[in-house]
Amino acid sequence: AIRIINQPCFPVDEELFDCLESNAQRIWDYENKRDASCNSEEASIYNIMIEKIVEESILTIALFLYKHLGAVSERETTNENILFEFVMKLQRGVVKNRSVTYYAENANLSVGYFSTVIRKTAGVSPSRLISAFTIARAKTLLNQTKKSIKEIASEMNFPEQYTFRKYFKQHTGLAPTAYRKAPSKEPSL
Repeated sequence: AIRIINQPCFPVDEELFDCLESNAQRIWDYENKRDASCNSEEASIYNIMIEKIVEESILTIALFLYKHLGAVSERETTNENILFEFVMKLQRGVVKNRSVTYYAENANLSVGYFSTVIRKTAGVSPSRLISAFTIARAKTLLNQTKKSIKEIASEMNFPEQYTFRKYFKQHTGLAPTAYRKAPSKEPSL
């Protein structure tokens, strides 16, 4: 079971460390190749490769946590499985839907129960997790692509670029164009 609140820090074995270190090196190498590329199609392929390595790393960590973090009660296991499935759906779906209702229905749970389980298990509300994944994805697209704000808004399932700009600014304090032009940016997912 994934015990995020009860054990937020945990020792890793050499195998996991080596795997993550290798993935970090692969990401670094692909970023350098992407940055050196003059071909936008080639750069897009490198971006996809980087995203897949990040996904692999997240799943590797999730599997390690699942295998190594002690037995818990059936109720805790159920709640943590609900959280795990929710996070995996956010990761896989790249947050095309930002509605808590959508994810609750997808889990066959009421919105109230779903929200309570996520808040209790993760320590934050489902809407906050949805926002975090949405903003991380938006930052990745702004940092790693030359797509217009309109294209990014469309890809992320915003009805129009104005709605995307408003959402991004509300969560980051910067408009997407200002974020893209900012000299120092924190790393994205």
